[in-house]
Amino acid sequence: MSEFRRRFALPAFVAASALAVVAGCASIPTSGDPQIVKAEGAPAQSDAEVRVIAQGPRSGDSPISIVSGFLEASGTTEEGFATARKFLTPASSTRWDARGITVYDQARFSLGERSGDRVVLSTVAVGRVDDQGVYTPEPGERSVSITFQLVRSGGDWRIDEPPSGLLVSRQDFEREYLKVDNYFVARPPRTSVLVPDPIYLPRASTSPTARLEALLRGPSRWLDTVAMTALPTDAALAEPINVLSGVALVRLTPESVPIEGVQRDLMLAQIVQTLMQDPEVSQVEVRALEQPPLSFGGAGNPVLRRADVVPYLPADQRPPPAPAYFVRDGAAYLSGEQMVQGPIAAETELAEIAVSPGGGLIAGVSTDRTTLVTGRADDPKRLVSRAKGTNLRSLSFDGDGNLWVVSGEGSGTAVLRYPPSGPPQRVRVDGFEPRQILRLRVAADGVRLALVLDTVRGTQVYVAQSTEDTDGLEIAGPRRMAGQLTGLRSVDWMDSGRLVVLGSLPDGQLQPFEVQLGGPVRALAGTLPGVTEISAAYGQPLMAATKKQIYRLREDGAWLPEGLGTAVTYPG
Repeated sequence: MSEFRRRFALPAFVAASALAVVAGCASIPTSGDPQIVKAEGAPAQSDAEVRVIAQGPRSGDSPISIVSGFLEASGTTEEGFATARKFLTPASSTRWDARGITVYDQARFSLGERSGDRVVLSTVAVGRVDDQGVYTPEPGERSVSITFQLVRSGGDWRIDEPPSGLLVSRQDFEREYLKVDNYFVARPPRTSVLVPDPIYLPRASTSPTARLEALLRGPSRWLDTVAMTALPTDAALAEPINVLSGVALVRLTPESVPIEGVQRDLMLAQIVQTLMQDPEVSQVEVRALEQPPLSFGGAGNPVLRRADVVPYLPADQRPPPAPAYFVRDGAAYLSGEQMVQGPIAAETELAEIAVSPGGGLIAGVSTDRTTLVTGRADDPKRLVSRAKGTNLRSLSFDGDGNLWVVSGEGSGTAVLRYPPSGPPQRVRVDGFEPRQILRLRVAADGVRLALVLDTVRGTQVYVAQSTEDTDGLEIAGPRRMAGQLTGLRSVDWMDSGRLVVLGSLPDGQLQPFEVQLGGPVRALAGTLPGVTEISAAYGQPLMAATKKQIYRLREDGAWLPEGLGTAVTYPG
């Protein structure tokens, strides 16, 4: 299938909420401290919405009152920020560029008056939002100090030459903005599966129409490198989306429907998966104006459901649910009510194993970490020795059956990708050094990787892209996640939009945390003495291991011992 056309356009909500470009990190930072622990991003969609109406200035307000009122009004998503502009001089109101959001910690915020006509704001920045709605946590605590110059205008104080962009407290940001996932398609040569692209929209602009308009604008700059849209360049809504009895009625212009059947199915999958995040939408009907409704594969089903999208999800999110595997005395076992040996033969002495999403392929590393073996799960006795090396580790399969391996030590460390057959491919890295990798887990979509890296700030977790072209493979664009956590040991994908990491709060103990990409961080369970690694799978309980014991996380948040073993892993 040919590559779909890229689509570049500024989001419609830029004009309303005025978000602007703030560059993401291009390499692993070498200075800075961890953040104070607080949830990053917006609350869950089910949280009750509370609207705040900002008040304009009053006659006789002091300079500090004027600046305080301006910041409060900037924390709303009022169209055009009309109230915030009332705190500016007429000339400044016209010139003020409100694009760009810096999210700051209101708990470490102060205003101080200087020389009667100047007010200094001091705080700590915790995150940034760019013009596409992409939220990036600050990699470390960044002090912010801004001086507001005030002048008399009509007898009252007004701000002259305000700083560009919005300064929004974390509290206001959580109240006024909501994270939504747009879904795009992994670029060739990867299998065409859906990949989420989390962005923030003003809560007042998260209707099904606004969600689909955001999807029509295409992937964010970061994701565009590895994902694309199946929607034609000139795709557009012919009319706003109506939701009747849970069915979202999507009416596209005729030129919005791809001619190619596979591309049309992928477009429908993007639309359904994006709109189904809205709690009021349970089904979707898509048509080009008065044409008959579109259906997957031309099957004629006029109403599309979440179950229809399953074939377009990464392999790790398709049924049946994946079992967990672990190693005991060098042999591989399946975890469950009755643990059974397999799929690798008992006589193979293993230190680590991996199973592909879907369970078709297996791999293992010998106890001395010098030999890599691979095979098929349905014929585990016919293992093939794929490599001899030093300190082979961090085995991880993507959904196309490629096995990712970290090999070597120090300056000789390398990342290798083994296809199901044939020689390995050496993977270049950009933004960090291979020797920094402590843990690597590739997403089933094959275009994103989660990494635990050893940095000057200690161990940190990053998400990076996997790009592939005529020059070969490269891991690039690392973005730091969960900056407030320290001492990270292990990472895995809970699903395509969430990680689980094993880390700790400042002065805390190791425990698992859920990390939404571009969103909040929350503790999943309490501490587990001696825990060394964790593993997760879509819809399955979290698994953990110490040096001798396997544990499963129960629904009540308690750790349940599963048996003796180590190197626990779900497929992936």
